[in-house]
Amino acid sequence: MHQYVPPLDVIAGWRFDALAVKLAPGVALDELAPYTRAGAGVEFVSAGGELKEAVLWGGELGFAGRCASRADAGETLWPLGTPPPPLSAPRAYLVEPDPAIIRAGLLGELAAHPGRCPVPPGRVHRLPHRRRPAACGLGADVDGARLDAVPA
Repeated sequence: MHQYVPPLDVIAGWRFDALAVKLAPGVALDELAPYTRAGAGVEFVSAGGELKEAVLWGGELGFAGRCASRADAGETLWPLGTPPPPLSAPRAYLVEPDPAIIRAGLLGELAAHPGRCPVPPGRVHRLPHRRRPAACGLGADVDGARLDAVPA
């Protein structure tokens, strides 16, 4: 972030009511701490199943934490402070969440609200003779130790 031109710390001296700053999606979250402690939120944006960018929202546009949005569907998953689900052995299927959800650290919110989140087209896979897997990612049928992605 210190290599940005201009560097992000240039905004520290600005007076603004609302601010949005486009950042690289791999931005180091610890480098954003001075802004998030001051009330700015970070949005991670995906499109087509790929993480595309991050946005730092400050002032009147600020919010607590990080959110995940899918630009191609206009969907956003907001932070609720929900802890991530416990790890378990693989069951009938596995789901790889949308990369914006992973980057925003919203696995708990995804588990609590599986129908309200960014889902890339074609990445939710039906499993034969089973109920549909949770939304928001790439589904894979678990057949013994082998994983087979099942077309949607």
